[in-house]
Amino acid sequence: MELSVARNCLLSGDVFRSIASFQRGIYLDMALFLAMKKFAFTHYNLAPVFAPVDAVLAPWLNEYGTGRLSVLFNTLRHMRPIVVMYAIYSGRLSLLQFIHDHDIPLAQLGEFLVDLAAWCGQLDIVKFLLAINHPGCTSHAMYLVCRNGHLEIVKVLHAAQKDCNQSAMDAAAAHNHMDIVSFLHFNRSEGCTTAAMDKAAANGHLQVVQWLHSHRLEGCTAYAMDDAAAGGHFDVVRFLHENRHEGCTEMAMCGAAARGHLDILTFLHANRDEGCAFFALDKAAKNGHLEVVKWLHAHKPHDGSTDAIDFAAKNGHVEVVKFLLANRSDGFTMKGLMNSIQYPEIFKMLYKAKPMSHACIIESVIRENQLELLQFLHERRARGFCKHALDLAVELEHWEIAKYLHTNRKEGCTEIAMNKVAMVGNLPVLQFLHMYRREGCTTFAMDAAARNGHFEVVKFLHENRNEGCTFMAMDGAAARGHFDIVKFLHTNRREGCTTMALDLAASGGHLEIVQFLHEHRTEGCTTNAMNGAARNGHMDVVKFLHDHRKEGCTHDAVHGAAQNGNLDMVKFLLANRTEGYMYKAMDRAATYGHLHVLEYLHAQERNEGCSSDAMDGAAMFGHLDVLKWLHANRPEGQSYMATVEAVSGGHLEVLEWLDATGKLFATSSLLTRAALTGDMEIFQWIERKILPTTRDYQWAAGSDFDTEDLDMFKRLIPHFNMTSLSVKLDRRFPVLKDFISHELQNNADNIVGGSNAVVD
Repeated sequence: MELSVARNCLLSGDVFRSIASFQRGIYLDMALFLAMKKFAFTHYNLAPVFAPVDAVLAPWLNEYGTGRLSVLFNTLRHMRPIVVMYAIYSGRLSLLQFIHDHDIPLAQLGEFLVDLAAWCGQLDIVKFLLAINHPGCTSHAMYLVCRNGHLEIVKVLHAAQKDCNQSAMDAAAAHNHMDIVSFLHFNRSEGCTTAAMDKAAANGHLQVVQWLHSHRLEGCTAYAMDDAAAGGHFDVVRFLHENRHEGCTEMAMCGAAARGHLDILTFLHANRDEGCAFFALDKAAKNGHLEVVKWLHAHKPHDGSTDAIDFAAKNGHVEVVKFLLANRSDGFTMKGLMNSIQYPEIFKMLYKAKPMSHACIIESVIRENQLELLQFLHERRARGFCKHALDLAVELEHWEIAKYLHTNRKEGCTEIAMNKVAMVGNLPVLQFLHMYRREGCTTFAMDAAARNGHFEVVKFLHENRNEGCTFMAMDGAAARGHFDIVKFLHTNRREGCTTMALDLAASGGHLEIVQFLHEHRTEGCTTNAMNGAARNGHMDVVKFLHDHRKEGCTHDAVHGAAQNGNLDMVKFLLANRTEGYMYKAMDRAATYGHLHVLEYLHAQERNEGCSSDAMDGAAMFGHLDVLKWLHANRPEGQSYMATVEAVSGGHLEVLEWLDATGKLFATSSLLTRAALTGDMEIFQWIERKILPTTRDYQWAAGSDFDTEDLDMFKRLIPHFNMTSLSVKLDRRFPVLKDFISHELQNNADNIVGGSNAVVD
């Protein structure tokens, strides 16, 4: 009976998890979450953003449910917002309710959760978040639901009196959500901008265009017809032409030509007088629209440039190139010829029309491995062949081209060819070049072959060539651990080596080579040998050097061993060597979290101690146990960098400890640091700790957010000045770019004053 109880106890998962909680490390089932990062909402399609998380988190939740959520959040703090956002995306309302009731009130999370729920079209979750008064709702929520066509959520947000601006109706119109356009028109006062009709026209939504024309006064711009023409929406183009006065620009015909819409092109030509730009033919040719090219040639004969053939050739439009060569005099450039290399038929056609010879053309043909074109150019006696051609073919391992150049051309190659072949260890090609070419190689060949471990190549070069090598051959072979090559070079060559050979062999832990060099060579080594071996944990090498060499080491030996947490190495060096160490040993042990090394060094009762870098470094990497030990046992303290690095590293528990012990340096720059990391929880924590008078939001807002952090932008948007905000319009990701654009528009409207421009 007692055995059964003990057995059940030992087999209990809860018991083992309790035991494991006292060990350092990560739970096995949570290891997959270590690499997860905060979501980057850069594009409107959220599926690719959440797919990697869904693949890992969904099975975990299916297995453990909510039972291990508290352990997960306590172990990996960054997973809380990830799980919450995933629950919103996947519609797991019960999971959100559990987190809200048993972990943390969701209203305390700084992420804009209502915006995300609206984006995902999760009606019930939007209602839940509004019911708990979650503050994460901006005008972006209304914009996103209007863009995605979620009318019921639009109504919920409207009933909750949430912010909205003109971008909402603009988005609904652009994406053909007529029901939302109508709802906003009759229930909201923000109205829209000319972008509503412009974008509806661009996307071919004739019904929306007609409705806006009948019910709104904002109208459109010339972009409406321009973009409708480019999109091939003939019915929209005709409606705008017959009912609107904004007209179009020459870009209407250009866009229609570029997309191959000949019917629209002829309509605009017959009914509009804006005409088209000279590059219309170029764009049509680029995209392979032969009939449009013919029409433009007939009706706009003076338009066009060399870009027409250049781009048609690049994109492989054979028939377009044929027509242009036969009927146009614009010609083409060398760029066009080079762009056509991947299309041999076009390349030959262009070259026959206008032979252009240059080394760059030959080089491009070789890089593309186009033997057919190389033969063509050779037969046409093209200029541009040079020794570099064969060098390049060999370097790229395009052997058929290399053979052809060797057989048919007289330029030959340079020593680079054989050098490159030796470096990569291709003995057959090396033998071929040796037998049939006279250019030879340089000492680089054997040096590189030795360094890379190509023993057969080294032997061949030694036995058949007279260029030899340099001391770098043995140095390189020793560094990489190629013992057979080291012995061969020692026995058969006279170049020898330098102290680098033994130094690097020792650092790499190659004991046999270290012993061989010690016994057979006189160059010796330097203190770098033992320093490197100690740093990299090669105890056998350190002991050998200690017993047989006199060079010794420096403080860096102990420093390196301490940095890597190798206590046995530290003990050996302190027990057997006299070089000792400096304060850097404890600093590095602390920085990299090696408390056992730190305790040992402290117990030696030496005077070196450590510096404030010890606590600063421990804070940087989140080693709270090390910080506590240093605080209790060392007098050096820390600098303001401990706080700064803890923020940058996202170590909230370290910040809380620094605050509790009175060691927190609460400066205004911390907001900027937190903003750059995107850690919303730390950002909020710092906000609470820094006095309102010293919160430098403007500096944080002016920082360059390389992560394109949408939530952090929303957090800081009230503190941007409009000049700095407009600069950020160059963002390459559409979500943030659109958000900034809407904020700028909304700010301008608030300054100028707006009205609900309605007809009825």
